Amino acid sequence: MGIIAGSRLRAAVGRVNLIGQDLGAQTFKYLSLKLANNGKLYAAPLEASKVLEIDPVAGTTTLIGENISGDFEYLSLKLANNGKLYAAPFNASQVLEIDPVAGTTTLIGQDLGTANNKYQSLKLANNGKLYAAPKDASQVLEIDPVNQTTTLIGQDLGSVSGKYQILALANNDKLYAAPRDASQVLDETHNNRKRY
Repeated sequence: MGIIAGSRLRAAVGRVNLIGQDLGAQTFKYLSLKLANNGKLYAAPLEASKVLEIDPVAGTTTLIGENISGDFEYLSLKLANNGKLYAAPFNASQVLEIDPVAGTTTLIGQDLGTANNKYQSLKLANNGKLYAAPKDASQVLEIDPVNQTTTLIGQDLGSVSGKYQILALANNDKLYAAPRDASQVLDETHNNRKRY
């Protein structure tokens, strides 16, 4: 009981600071944040124009990479085995690659078009590739960080909107997506898959 009370006390007397540059009054700037191997945090732009880098040690922020324009561009961000971060396109047309070492951004893979709400969830699989379950897109998106390529895999799941929003890796090395508006669970076997 004393430990819990003490923890609450420490939290109550702690400080909260605002750090870094003023990023302006624009709303919906960022909706994803991931820690990279260099100890800094990165946010992919939702409606902001650049990737946000946060340095927790220095208490500073930096906008990095090329300008990105659009609305609700990226919602999910994951760290890959190569130390780079990847964001699956929500309304954007390509995957965003963030290189924390170089402080650069690159759009990789095929152009996935201008449709909205394409991919919301992104997961790193044991084969080193990343997979995004389709929200309004019709197929699973595979991202290969080594070759900087993207591939649409599996069967066409149709035009139903809001199909999947969450993706998890199971102990059998398969990825599973729970349905939001889809009618069945998505089972993605990435090591020995069938392409359609």
